[in-house]
Amino acid sequence: MRTALVPAAPWAQVGSTDDVPAGKPSGSRWQRPGIALLALLALLAAWQPSLVSHYGAVLAILVILVSGRRCVIRVPEVLALVLAAWAYLAVLWSTDATAAAWMAQLYATACLVFVATRMVVRTRTALFCVAYGGIAGTLITAGNLLTGGDPTQSLIRTSMVELSTRYVQDDSNINYTAYTLLGGMLLATLLLLLRPRTRVEQVGLVVALTVLGWAVLLAGTRGAVVGAFLGICYLLLSRFAPAGMRTAVLVVTPAAMLVISIGWYVRFTPELLWLDAVLGRPTGDLSGRMLLWPEALSSWASAPLLGIGPGMFVVTGRLHVGAHNLLLALGNDVGLIGVLLYLGIFIFALAGPLRHTVSASRRVACLLLVTQLPLWLTGHWETSPVALLTLGLVSMLPVALAHPAPVALTQPTPATGHAAPAGIRPAQRARS
Repeated sequence: MRTALVPAAPWAQVGSTDDVPAGKPSGSRWQRPGIALLALLALLAAWQPSLVSHYGAVLAILVILVSGRRCVIRVPEVLALVLAAWAYLAVLWSTDATAAAWMAQLYATACLVFVATRMVVRTRTALFCVAYGGIAGTLITAGNLLTGGDPTQSLIRTSMVELSTRYVQDDSNINYTAYTLLGGMLLATLLLLLRPRTRVEQVGLVVALTVLGWAVLLAGTRGAVVGAFLGICYLLLSRFAPAGMRTAVLVVTPAAMLVISIGWYVRFTPELLWLDAVLGRPTGDLSGRMLLWPEALSSWASAPLLGIGPGMFVVTGRLHVGAHNLLLALGNDVGLIGVLLYLGIFIFALAGPLRHTVSASRRVACLLLVTQLPLWLTGHWETSPVALLTLGLVSMLPVALAHPAPVALTQPTPATGHAAPAGIRPAQRARS
């Protein structure tokens, strides 16, 4: 029986933006401190967001330094670093320098976490380790929510199945908590689509998904609930029409964001009010968002290119709350320049996974867009380290899939009865 032979070279070309440099394998022992520290950062980002807001940038820089990797700067990293610098520069024309500097720090932290993730995660094993760190953090948050979270209303919780009251951790924004839990669900689904190597991992991820899903329901944030629902629908439909669903996601996502950011949503007011009623807690204005969006659009129009400064819409706005829309928030904070930089990060980061030959990579990239869309349309998630870390992990799927973790394989003997030449191994089908 003859066996096809192929070179055993470990590197594979995956695209100009994510080529792996020749040299020492990225899974070597020199990379382990960086991977472990990044996994810790992922855990803290989901569990202690306030701590990461203050010290996350320093920790991200430390991740890069201890990883031992040569810094390879690609387009997504460049855009992220420029956005961080631009956010600090925008403080100069802000009316409240202290508040603007704090918001600029949040932008910089999220961007540096993204850069650190892309520099450290170069193998499937590294991707799994960091993702498990993020999932662990969200499970701790979910556990606090399920067992010790206080209801936002002055009611006494009598059951873990009480959905009429929203629950949140002490000193945490209720919407941010729900979005973080949704991020954990996305990470768990990502790993399941990549097919964990052991049955224990698979069962554990399914259990984690169940716990996180229930915690999202208890948090009661409609954007997170809708995001989870859309994610489930996409996963089911993409099994039967992957190309069609991918096209739909890539068309609907920017279209929906544009409709709200330029004020066209008023043409769909009846549909929005119907949706407001269907999702519970009807307010007649999407919990004030239909009042916020026109004001945010007008504020951005006063300084379209540069914006009014990071966090300044909260300071100067009539209601003193955020714009609750990605493009409107970015437009007010860092102007059109910042909007283009932020969108460019996502476009270039997801280009590789979306064109990768492994279907799981394409499905995960689309799943990220689907689940995050409700958050981008009606909430604040633009400066979240969890969001940018997840994007960083997804963006590295082509590289991670090109370098799977080694497994024990029995090599068939060539027909001649002699051992295969050095540097040659039997062809194996790449595992997705």
